Amino acid sequence: MNDKEIDNLVLTLNDEGFISLRILVGAEMARRGISIDIDELGERLVILVFNSTPGLPNLMRIQKKAKNVDALSRNGERYSIKTILNEKNRARFILIATIPANRFFNTFCWYF
Repeated sequence: MNDKEIDNLVLTLNDEGFISLRILVGAEMARRGISIDIDELGERLVILVFNSTPGLPNLMRIQKKAKNVDALSRNGERYSIKTILNEKNRARFILIATIPANRFFNTFCWYF
């Protein structure tokens, strides 16, 4: 099912159906070990976009967090990923690459 088909399905749900879907999605995320924390979701999505986009470095998520470092490239470049959920519940993912620490050289921003 593609994103447009999912969007259309969600739009057809009444409130009870939508709440049921939210419960089912939450349970499935827990079963798969996917956090519902917005920061972790943002990190996963940014890394997925980078790793699937030609010309962008492949990123690896850091399991044990270092201060302000969420991902590493194959070249050892450090990346800090910030996720903001605005008042309209639209997520904005900001990726900041840092070399050395605290010197920002690149900022990418996506809106979903």
